[in-house]
Amino acid sequence: MTDSAAKPKLILELESIEQWRTEQAQTYDNSLVELAAEEQALREQIAELQQSLEGNADKQRQLDGEMQELPTEVVRRSHQALLDALEADRALVEARSAALQEVRELSMMELQDKLEEPEMAAAIEEYEKFREVEPVLGSLPPSYRQVVMDHHEALKSKLAPLFVLAAGPKEPLDLEPAVAVMVASIDVVDDRPAAFALFLPVDFQVYRAWADRPEDLAAQVAYRVVSGVSQALDTLGAPDAPVVYQDFQGCISIQVWLDDHDLDASVSDTIVASLEQALASAPECGQVKLGFEIAWVDPQVIGPDDEESDDQPASLADGGEDAAADPTDEDDKKFKPVQIVLRRGGSDQW
Repeated sequence: MTDSAAKPKLILELESIEQWRTEQAQTYDNSLVELAAEEQALREQIAELQQSLEGNADKQRQLDGEMQELPTEVVRRSHQALLDALEADRALVEARSAALQEVRELSMMELQDKLEEPEMAAAIEEYEKFREVEPVLGSLPPSYRQVVMDHHEALKSKLAPLFVLAAGPKEPLDLEPAVAVMVASIDVVDDRPAAFALFLPVDFQVYRAWADRPEDLAAQVAYRVVSGVSQALDTLGAPDAPVVYQDFQGCISIQVWLDDHDLDASVSDTIVASLEQALASAPECGQVKLGFEIAWVDPQVIGPDDEESDDQPASLADGGEDAAADPTDEDDKKFKPVQIVLRRGGSDQW
């Protein structure tokens, strides 16, 4: 007889249950260990995700800050692009001006050599003496008058090459066609054009020292632009609008105060039309194969707030020390285009 057979059934059942309990407890322990390990792994993943969330939040804050600064950065970059373009185009105008001036000077040297030839000098003297007798030609006998006129025509034919040299060279130079940009801006206050500004790729010395410079390409372009602006003001119904000339990064700038006028037309359209008309038929521009276009920019691009320096006058709106005490004073009003649009100093006499 076996031991199990000798044991009562209840004892056997209890032993079986105890064995089952032990096995179940071991199973639970093993599962708890596995779950604890899984929990630790999950917590580590959560920690990593939390770090990722924090990093994501930091990037969002950084991008949000950069997005908030985007308009300012656009203005800064646009301002720098404007300065670079004006500098490059001013160099372009100066280079074409120098090339044209060289041709003109060679023509003048040739003219001077011709004038020093005895035969030509005598012909010029005779040509000038004709002016003395011209008023009395009508009182001379027809036959004598005809002799004088025939001789004068012969002199004119002989001197024709000199007249051509004196007029200067007209042939286009051997240059590649190029386009320079003029920058324009309108300052709008209460939905009305308060000021207009135009920036030329022309050295400010053309304005500052015009009497000491040659009448070269740069000067001729500046004169034509001034003429175009004047014509535009007439068309706008503001012929007496104050005009101020300033040094803007070494270039000429023209600012016009318009706030006191009821304008008859669009400022931008009128300016473009007047300047195109003034420059389209300019022989000197055609001779050097140089065209001009107008680029319109916001006033902020001209003079960003963070670009102001200590040596530049503050605007009247800022209440700077350079602002006039009486805002209705005519001299104060005269400089408003500069203070509003450019915030630059300079002379207003040309």
